[in-house]
Order: sequence, then structure tokens, then C-alpha cells
Amino acid sequence: MGADAVLNLEEVTEEKQRRQWVKDHTDGRGADVVVQVANNMAVPEGLTLLRDGGRYLNIGAGGKANIAVEKIPQEMLFITIRSGEPRHWLQAIDFLASLKNTFPFEEMINKSYKLDQINEAMEAMASYSVVKAAINF
Repeated sequence: MGADAVLNLEEVTEEKQRRQWVKDHTDGRGADVVVQVANNMAVPEGLTLLRDGGRYLNIGAGGKANIAVEKIPQEMLFITIRSGEPRHWLQAIDFLASLKNTFPFEEMINKSYKLDQINEAMEAMASYSVVKAAINF
């Protein structure tokens, strides 16, 4: 498990170049997994990077986009996780603040890893040596 390659949008800035980068790194197949955490406007391009049978994780929402169905894989798994409204963030912060003397929240995220250490982070959580790992991009 883990990423074989991670596309950096600051380095590969053009959509056509990003598609070529993915093809170059996957022997022309397309990505096994695409994770989108920007907004809905990124979904159409992300779907064109996915291989047939790949998995697309859409985290968050915002913005509108049109998807050209003829450009997306014939088969794929599309998973979406919607974020809450801004008021939910305030409620979560209030919740944490109100219980900071009851629960040791700062101890729950007890180790940080770089993205290329994702396998180590997953193994640490699986063995219960880490409660919750933070992944730094």
C-alpha cells in the first residue's frame, strides 16, 4: 500500500501536462487512485486521470462543474465525502475546547509523517503504537 508517485500541481501546472505525467508514470494506463481535496471544479480533470477500474476519492465540495461522461473511465469506484457547513467547524472547535480538560486530545494525534512515509504511518496505527497519525504534504 502507498503511493508510487504523487503529482505536484505546483510543478505540473497545465492540465494536458498532468494527463501526460500520469500516463508516463502508469505505463499509459491511468491512475489506480485519484484523491481530490480541492473542490468540485477539480473533479472533471481528475476523472480523466483515472484508469478503467480505478478508484476516485472526492473529499469536500464547493463549486460547480460539468463532467464530460465520454472522457471518464468505463468502470470505476467513485467515493465522495462531503464537508460540513462553516458553522460545523465552529461547533467542532467549541466541542474540543469545552472538553480539553476531560480528554487529552493533543495525545490522540501523537505522530506526524511525511507523505512518502504513509506505509509506516499505516503500520504504526495497525499495531496500535500510534493512535492517529498526521500526514504532512
